[in-house]
Amino acid sequence: MAAPDPSVVQTLMPDVTVRAAGFADLPAIRQLYRDFVLSAPRGYPVMDGDELDALVRALAAQFLAPTPIFCLLGAWSGERPVGFLGAEVGERAVGRPHRVVNVHWIYIVPEGRGQGIARRLIAAAHGWLVANHPDISHVEWFAAAGDPQWSRRGYDAYLTRYQAPVLAFLQPHEPIRHLTPAVPPAEPVPPLAVNGSPGNGRKPKHGRTRAHRRAEVPRHG
Repeated sequence: MAAPDPSVVQTLMPDVTVRAAGFADLPAIRQLYRDFVLSAPRGYPVMDGDELDALVRALAAQFLAPTPIFCLLGAWSGERPVGFLGAEVGERAVGRPHRVVNVHWIYIVPEGRGQGIARRLIAAAHGWLVANHPDISHVEWFAAAGDPQWSRRGYDAYLTRYQAPVLAFLQPHEPIRHLTPAVPPAEPVPPLAVNGSPGNGRKPKHGRTRAHRRAEVPRHG
C-alpha cells in the first residue's frame, strides 16, 4: 500500500466496483501484480515473468480449494482493473493467536489513490473474513525493509525478517557486503509481449562471445 503520488493528477474514477476475483480475472490480477512489483523494485526475492506465471497458477489452485482460506478481491473502474487485495488465513503452532489472517498484497493504481478504493477493498475483505472465519480476531501483514508507512499509521511491528546467502549464515563474523549474494539483483520485468506474458516468461537467448568463454587452465606436464 502506498500513499498518493503528489505528481499524479487526481481524477475521480467513475463506477468503481469491488468484488471477489475469479478465474476470468486472473490476467487482470497478473497485470496489477506486475505493476505492484515495478512500483518498488527490489532484488530479493526475484520477480520475473516466470514468477508472474507462478502467481497465476497459485491463485487458480486457491480457487479450487475445498475450504476458503484465501481472499482475492479486485476493484474495477468500468472494465478497467484499478486495484486488488490478497489475504490468506494462516496458522501457527506456537504463540497465540494461533489463527490469523495475513494480508499479502494491497495495491491501487497511482491515479486511483486517495479515493477510498483501498478502504472499500479492506471492508470487503473484512466481510469475507466474518462470513468464513468468524473466530479470527487479528490481522498481520508484511512490509518491505525500511518502509515506515505502517508504523506511521500507528501499527506495531513484531517481527523483522532478514535474508542472506547460506555461506553468510555459516560465517556470521563476515560482513555481508563482502560476500557474493546468493541471488543476483532482479532485472526489470520487460514490457508485455505475447498474451500478456513478458516474453512468455522466457529470457532471450544470446550467442556466446569471447568474454563468456571459460578461461583456459594451464596444464602441468
